Amino acid sequence: MSSSEKKEAGINSLNSKSAQILVAGPGRMGTGVALAFAQNGFPVILVGRSETSLEKGMGQIDQSLKEGVEKGVFTEGEAAKIKERILARRGEPEAREREALKMAIEAIEEDFLAKSQFLAYLDSWLPPSVILATLTSSLDAELLSSKLTRPERFIWTHFFYPAQKNRTVEVGRLTSTSARTMDMTVDILRQARREVIILKKYRRGGVANIILMSLILEALRLVDEGYEASVIDEASRLAFGSSFGFISLLSLVGGSMALAVATSLSRASHPSDPILKTYDNFFELPSRLKELLEREGMDGLQAFLMGSKESKKYDSSLEPLVLDLARQRFQAVVFMTSTEVVEAGLIDPPSCDRLCQLAFGWSEGPFSLMNRLGPEASLRLVTERMELSHRREINFPVPRLLIEKAQKNELWPLT
Repeated sequence: MSSSEKKEAGINSLNSKSAQILVAGPGRMGTGVALAFAQNGFPVILVGRSETSLEKGMGQIDQSLKEGVEKGVFTEGEAAKIKERILARRGEPEAREREALKMAIEAIEEDFLAKSQFLAYLDSWLPPSVILATLTSSLDAELLSSKLTRPERFIWTHFFYPAQKNRTVEVGRLTSTSARTMDMTVDILRQARREVIILKKYRRGGVANIILMSLILEALRLVDEGYEASVIDEASRLAFGSSFGFISLLSLVGGSMALAVATSLSRASHPSDPILKTYDNFFELPSRLKELLEREGMDGLQAFLMGSKESKKYDSSLEPLVLDLARQRFQAVVFMTSTEVVEAGLIDPPSCDRLCQLAFGWSEGPFSLMNRLGPEASLRLVTERMELSHRREINFPVPRLLIEKAQKNELWPLT
């Protein structure tokens, strides 16, 4: 048996819900992921680097369970059993706890050096049979795997906030990820009642973040142009039949987290980074927002959303026109990005539609919407948005696949 076969053989088969999950990082995402598993019968070890971070994380879990009881999601008894399944640990678990693990999920801050070092640390003491997953939203998981001794057990997963409520998870197989690791990861996630979207291939950021960050940035650009944030928020909700708009989403997921992801996508992870090669400066924050953030920290985001004193107030009677204009711009952005991720080979149209509906709560996916509007009308919206973007010296790629569909007047296959 070769060394690679021995390594792969070390990844044992899943033993139902007796499999223990380790979540490393008791922040908002980590505690949500811990709850997602504990709510579905999995024993979970939540690892933190300090008693303070663990106490804060367990406090967030208590609050989430309390809200669940108040809303009738759980009984008090059920909430108590969920809490009992989560064991807080500072540093490495005990030897008997490590041996019971089947999957470890890294959920620390979006900092490449910190993640790289922490993943190598986990890799050094986790038993060879344990799957090691990263939750990174925008860092390059391929690069994060470069210093691991067992890269065949390393995989990229993307849970959506709040993970205990949003069941959607993107999964991407890395270059070194073994087939068994991939299969077992999907098996574990499905046993935890997650809606798993398997990417055809991995690229930094996955699919959902490319689409979602582009839409959040479009909302910020419209605000930067002088439109009222509340009107833009409503337009973004109407564009996709969602229960929330993209300005509201900033408050839900945390403005600092969303802006950090956008900033990361605007920077190259290596000289041939395909994200920067395709999008160039598309994910750059508006310059006025960057100035406010540098001067006022995250308070600058609120100041930005309130609008500059110099911006002209538009006539409220024009609000229906503004709503329609913004709605079309949001749709143009999602038509471009969703087609680009399909053209790049990350996902197919039906799966992309399903992802957007499941993760974002849209009434229909982007490809279904393009089919309803028609290929030529869809391309026209994208072309108009591209021209406006280029006048402002912001890149806006128009995928060749979108042009070909319009030229052939061909609908997207969604069966």
